[in-house]
Order: sequence, then C-alpha cells, then structure tokens
Amino acid sequence: MHQAPHGRAAIVQRLTSSGNTGGVLLRLLMTVAATWYSVTLGAFNHSPVETVLAVIGVLGLFGLVLAPWTESAPRWSYLLAAALCVIGALVSASTNFTGWFLFGMGCVVVIGRPQSPYLLAASGWGVGAVLLVALQVRQEPATETLLWNSVAVVGLLLLGITRRQAEIRRQQQTELVQRSRELERRSLQLIEQTDRTRSETARAAALEERNRIARDLHDLLAHALGGLVVQLDAAEALLNAGGDRDQVADRLRSSRRLAVEGLRDARAAVRELRAGEQPETAEVADDVAAVINGPVGMQLGLALDIVGDPYPIPYPAAQAFAAVAREAITNINKHAAGGRAAASLIFDPPAVRLEVISQITDRQRPTSELVHSGGGYGLDGLQRRMAEVGGEFRAGVEGGRWVVTAQWQQKEVHPA
Repeated sequence: MHQAPHGRAAIVQRLTSSGNTGGVLLRLLMTVAATWYSVTLGAFNHSPVETVLAVIGVLGLFGLVLAPWTESAPRWSYLLAAALCVIGALVSASTNFTGWFLFGMGCVVVIGRPQSPYLLAASGWGVGAVLLVALQVRQEPATETLLWNSVAVVGLLLLGITRRQAEIRRQQQTELVQRSRELERRSLQLIEQTDRTRSETARAAALEERNRIARDLHDLLAHALGGLVVQLDAAEALLNAGGDRDQVADRLRSSRRLAVEGLRDARAAVRELRAGEQPETAEVADDVAAVINGPVGMQLGLALDIVGDPYPIPYPAAQAFAAVAREAITNINKHAAGGRAAASLIFDPPAVRLEVISQITDRQRPTSELVHSGGGYGLDGLQRRMAEVGGEFRAGVEGGRWVVTAQWQQKEVHPA
C-alpha cells in the first residue's frame, strides 16, 4: 500500500508538486513575514513562559505550513493546528498580532480541512476562542472589546467552515469526474462487447438461415427428383418388358409433372428467400395436401384424410408438417411402392397431428434404409425440425406397419 511521505521527503514533494507549489510558497512567505513582523513588535521579549509559547507556536506554524496536509495529511498536522489555536489564544493578550495570527492559522487548518475530525476542530476552536476572548477582555475590560473579539473568533469559525465546505465540494467534484470517467470506460467496454455479441448473433443467425435454406431446397429437390427417378425407372422397365405404350406414356407424363412441380416449388422457395419475409401463419391443411396430392402421392394412390376443422398455425410449424409429409411419401415411393398407404391430418385443438401409415413390404428395411433416405436429413433431421417449432416426431414399426407421426400443440398463454 502506498504510504504518505514524511519528513524531508514530504516537504520536498509538497514544494515540487505543480498543483501545490503556489499555495505552499504563499503560506510560507506569509509565515516568514508574520514571524519577522512579530520580532519587530517584540513578541519574543515578554515573560519566559509567553516567549517559549510564542517560539513553540511559530515553529509549529512552520511545521504546519510545510506538512503535507492534503488528502494524505498526517493526523498530527490537525492536532498541531488545534494546539496552535490554544497557544495563539494564550499569547494573544501580550503579543496581540502574533497570538491572533497563530489562532487564525490554526482555525483555518483544523476547521477548514474535511479530513480533520469534527470533535478536534470544535475543541481546538472552542477552547482557543474562549481563552482569547477572556484574556482580551481581562486586559481591556470593555463591552466593545468583548464584542469585536467575539465577532473576530466567530468570523474565523465561519471562514474555516466555508473552506471545509469548498474542499468537500471540490473532492466530490473530483470523485464525480473520476466516476464519470470510469462509467464512460465501462460504457465503451459494454458497447464493444455488445457489438461483438451482435456480430456473433448475426453470424449465427446467417448460418442458421443458410442451413434452413439448404435443408428446404434439398427436401424439395430430393422429393421431386426421387419421384422422377422412380417414374423413369418404371418407364424403362415397361419398355424393356415390351409393356403397353400407354402405360409408358403415363409414366413419362408423371415424370414431367414431377419435374414441373419440383421446379415450381424451388422457384417459390427462392422467391420467398429473396423477399426476406415470411407470413406469420399458414394453412397447414393446404401445405400438407399440396404434398400428398402431388404427382408422387397420386402415383402411390395416397389421399389426405382431414379430421376436424382446419385452422391456420404458425408458418414454421406448417412448413415442418409439409417436410414430414414430403419425406414420408418419398420413403414410401423408394421402399414400399405398390403397398397400401394412408395419410391423415387431425385437428384436435390445441393440437395438430399428421400420420402417414404404409405397409411394410418384403424389400423394405425401415430401421436401416429409411433413416438415410428421402430428404437428405432422414428421421433425425425431421425430429430436430419438429423440435425447433415446439413439436414432436416419431417414426417406427407399429403392428406390422410403418407409422410416421408428427404433432404440434399451441402453447397456452397464461394471463399476467
């Protein structure tokens, strides 16, 4: 811990400090001048006791002037100032000017410094004022003497109090400036941290948006191209087997519808991304029906059965249901084409549930193949997507059938 310098080092520091040099020199010159004036007035030519007190007072005054009585002033400097009040009062009757000068300087220091204890300041001034007025009146008993000396000691008290208040205000202003600078520094740090956080958040949001775009486009194209491949394979198989020309043409027409549908969906997705805005809600029944009743669903003989009264739900949740339907019929088309399948969209407020059930064929291996097929993200990807919108996803074998279930429920809003 830094300690206040003492002795000669303290005096040198006090004299060489740029902020204190002027005041110290002024007080030192005043003390020298007052001492010289006291000598010319014969202040040291009285009784031995008064002479010793005057010498002690002047030496103490020099020590007080040179003492570092700033915020780190030693405690003895205030004790010395209180003692000067009493010494000045004791010699004031015989030395007059010297006594008043010692008393005044002691009062200004012990009362005027905020670090000086109130009890010490009151004791030093009070004892000195009573002694000074009493000795002056004793020397010259008159009402005028009592009045003027009382006014003088009270004036010195008010001067000290005024100086103390000024020092307190100066210290408060200094502390306020320091606190303001500290708050400004912390504010700048907070702004920098906020900017970094905002930048990281924007970057994370951009990455998340890119992942969503890639996932949506992949799902759309995988659904359309997967169905297109199946239709073309079927057409090729019919040609190789010498099948009916109308059957081959029907497969080709289905392939064309799939290609047109995939291109249309991809363009719609790109337009939506360019617009940068999404609707708050969407008709989930329309979105799911557009997938189920598309070329692949029609080829598989799927039809959407809607149970309950349809109602709009948040747009992300509706898109998640459409993705589940797209992945489900893509898997059916790849692994269980020709088997029986059914799709149901059930509205049971506040919940919405989609079920796609398909027959498990001999060549279907749900636990190994379906997880890595379809829209590129498989069952794990659909589960994550439903979880993002606050829903649930489940897929597995139930009673000899492959059942895909997605459910979303409106969160209850409790009144404040």
